[in-house]
Amino acid sequence: MSIKKESLDKLEREYQFEFPEDIKELLLSLACGSINDLHFLHTDMIYPYDEENGAMNGYVAIATDILGNYFAFNPNSDNPNQIYYYSHDPLGYGVCAKNVTKLLEAFVNSNFDIL
Repeated sequence: MSIKKESLDKLEREYQFEFPEDIKELLLSLACGSINDLHFLHTDMIYPYDEENGAMNGYVAIATDILGNYFAFNPNSDNPNQIYYYSHDPLGYGVCAKNVTKLLEAFVNSNFDIL
């Protein structure tokens, strides 16, 4: 299923954030596709986390792994290109890549194994 630019633009208006250009380009290119165990979300699953997610409030998930953990960016940070890994068990998060290109490079260099 493809993702259209208009859908991403609508998300930006609705939730009042901007996708970094490299993330927007990736989502438009891959749509909601998967690369082995890395699954990119469709627009109906992309939204900013709310206060219930504590310190992750405002972060936007763009992908998930097979365990249900998320890869997200923070559109309100000084560096919105950074990609964070958000684990639900155990609960925690941290920077996993300087940008989406570095995330994909690490994924390829690990023979497409993200676990």
